[in-house]
Amino acid sequence: LVIVFFVMCVFFVVCVLGIYFKMKKIFSKILHMKLTVNDESGLRKTYADFSALLDGKSVDQLALFWGGSPQLIIVATQYMQFGYALGLAIIFTYWKDIHSYYAPLNTDWMLVGLLISYAIFLHLLAEIIPWYTLC
Repeated sequence: LVIVFFVMCVFFVVCVLGIYFKMKKIFSKILHMKLTVNDESGLRKTYADFSALLDGKSVDQLALFWGGSPQLIIVATQYMQFGYALGLAIIFTYWKDIHSYYAPLNTDWMLVGLLISYAIFLHLLAEIIPWYTLC
């Protein structure tokens, strides 16, 4: 079970890294889009009532997200938050049991591993959320 615990921590860090790089790519694409509008005279202007153009093609912002659903990013981060809470609950609930029986690592190292993984998660999430809100 200790191996499963650490695999979960590594898996969550890999997931948040995937989300981080995807959001970075989406935000970069949105920043480089040209925003234009056709007025009545047929001229293009770059202000209110615009559509997004990227390399001359119209782009739907939702299509930039996985599955065309930005909510998947929030759902994934909520599941990871729940996973970390569950991991912490397991450590504290079974602290004495894990300490008293043979285990490859004691609960101190499990707690340190979880906290390091969670710190990485929070650090990356602190950059992802502002990008998400601006998209």
